[in-house]
Amino acid sequence: MNKLFATLVVALALGACNPKLETMAETNDAETPTPIVAATTPATGEVPADLLEKVLADLVEQEKLKRADIDVERAESVIWPDGALGCPKPGEMYTHAQVPGYWIVLKSGEKQYDYRASEKGFFRRCSASFKVQLPVG
Repeated sequence: MNKLFATLVVALALGACNPKLETMAETNDAETPTPIVAATTPATGEVPADLLEKVLADLVEQEKLKRADIDVERAESVIWPDGALGCPKPGEMYTHAQVPGYWIVLKSGEKQYDYRASEKGFFRRCSASFKVQLPVG
């Protein structure tokens, strides 16, 4: 029951930020419910709305996308293994302490965009060119 509640809280929070998600939830008739936040692991918290908006604005600016064309695939709190937020750049040094933060995955068309953030609001986009690590918690 807690997983369902956590997912519902995240879905409602994201729906407030994304009219497209709200429409999806409203138009789902008596069919099997479609998850609004598709994640392979349950959401353990929610991404603050202001941080999510900054991440979305970054993707819009970087990729020249329309905000309406972006879906939120994952938005959950996690513990990153280090200061690189699980996405180290070659040649850079990071703290080896675990960092509480958020994992945000956005999708536009068939392309996914992996964003990593700290609780303090720092975020970075993680690409396939990095040695990607998953969260530890």
